Amino acid sequence: MHEEAERRHQRPDLPVRGASDPVTRKSQSTSHIERDLHNLIKDGPSAKNREQQIGNIYLFKVKSATTDVELLKIGRTQKPAETRRKQIKGVCQHIHIEEHRRAVAEMIDFHGYAEKLVHTELANFQHQWVCSCGTSHQEYFDVREDLAVEVFTRWRDFCKQKPWAPDGKILPAWEQRLANKPKFGGDDHEPDHWELAKHWRRFTSPIAVERIASDAIRVWKDLFPERWQFVAIAELLTIICVSPISFWITTWAVVIGSLLLIDLVVIPDLHLFKWIDRLMSGGLQPFRWGGGGEQGGKGDCNLSASPEGHGMQTPTPSERPTRGVNHPTFTSMYVGRHDDPSIMADSSPGAFPSVSPGVTDCESDMEDEVCCSPCAEKTSRRRTPDIIVNPASVNTEVTVDDDFDMGVVE
Repeated sequence: MHEEAERRHQRPDLPVRGASDPVTRKSQSTSHIERDLHNLIKDGPSAKNREQQIGNIYLFKVKSATTDVELLKIGRTQKPAETRRKQIKGVCQHIHIEEHRRAVAEMIDFHGYAEKLVHTELANFQHQWVCSCGTSHQEYFDVREDLAVEVFTRWRDFCKQKPWAPDGKILPAWEQRLANKPKFGGDDHEPDHWELAKHWRRFTSPIAVERIASDAIRVWKDLFPERWQFVAIAELLTIICVSPISFWITTWAVVIGSLLLIDLVVIPDLHLFKWIDRLMSGGLQPFRWGGGGEQGGKGDCNLSASPEGHGMQTPTPSERPTRGVNHPTFTSMYVGRHDDPSIMADSSPGAFPSVSPGVTDCESDMEDEVCCSPCAEKTSRRRTPDIIVNPASVNTEVTVDDDFDMGVVE
């Protein structure tokens, strides 16, 4: 019993943790950190948090009275770095605090965003503790100095290049470079922060060839919509400088120059002309109404087509049941569909004697249009004509019933 009690009171020896090992909280995978950095660069800084203002970011080596671990403090200030160092030492009562020799503070644009990028990459090494001043700081890191210096200087120098516009939007050159950045291939099970640092160092430090190629591609994409204007200018200069002077060469140069000036100065949008807009929206259809159409189409109204082509017979005049009513002379009439409600309401068996038994219904899909099949058409009693048909142009006969419905038969 005595030995068992001693075993319960014994505490196992804790393994010695290196300075660059992550803190006790659950660490993030390097792929997750890489995505966070990618999104931060893409979204850009916010003006609300003073991330776009000019200021210092600093890296201090700290020996605190409340912990035996030597920490690194990475923060920002709009004051001189030395003034901030003295202020921290007085408030937090640190035993020793000094600026790192290889990570000198500099006044840069987007200094607040540079600090955010550094903190994001070193999130696994954040040292959470309660300072002697009673504050739980978020800017202290238990990490190897060489890794911290590499991350600090990289994002500091990156923000010095001003990769974002004043409104916080990433510039096109860096946006294109970010989109073409190789995918990070780190192992999530064993986070390798040095591999992550190498990955982002290649992105933030492009060589001269990469800059030239990136600028050339970006300029080409920006000028591509106006490429024909540059071709016209090149052709005009070639004609003037190389070709011998003649009447036709001069005429061609005037034509090219005139078209170029018209496009740049006179007519910014040719579709403002109504007739061109009609032509572009429907081809030649707006100009073909009344000029005749194709034969045999479903949308055509070919009243003179032969009924034999549809397998139907047209009643002869002797077979048509006229009632001795004189045929009035029409200059125009409205021809309605077979399913027109105004007509079908009065329709009944025998109401339209002019329709032969073998005639099929019309198959048109448009309302109030001329039927295209060689069947007898019924006219509505509306007085406002929508489509005008001249009976004189086709061989028709008009019959009239007792209820004044009129039928047109070939």
